[in-house]
Amino acid sequence: MFLAEMFLTVSLILGSGGQSVREMPPSVAAERLTSIELFAFGGVGFAGKTSEGEKAFGVVMEKPLEQALPAMEAIFANGSAAAKSYALVGIRRLAPERFEALYKSVAHSQEKVQTMSGCIARTKKLQEVANEIKSGAYDRNLPSN
Repeated sequence: MFLAEMFLTVSLILGSGGQSVREMPPSVAAERLTSIELFAFGGVGFAGKTSEGEKAFGVVMEKPLEQALPAMEAIFANGSAAAKSYALVGIRRLAPERFEALYKSVAHSQEKVQTMSGCIARTKKLQEVANEIKSGAYDRNLPSN
């Protein structure tokens, strides 16, 4: 029973229907990222799929700096805790000095973030995720340019 429930949860989180995030215009991907409820990089779930959040994050990050940075700042300002986490990863890459200012605003946040790594789903405090981002834990998930 537990495995069936976990499979259903992962399927719902990763999404399987509708238009692929990679096929969406960047503005639609940014909008989707704002309401994402799971923060996950790398293959997740039993099938090791890329999460919808990571896909949307990639679409936004492919934009030129003058478009990607304001989009990430808007996602941070208006998004779920998971969206804020993705935005912090992006802003750390795009504008490290801006990241520091935003990091301070969540460094003590008790807000909860749903995370997933591989097949392990966890709930963490936003402050914990922000500390991981600040330490570079997600740098390996960013393009090297």
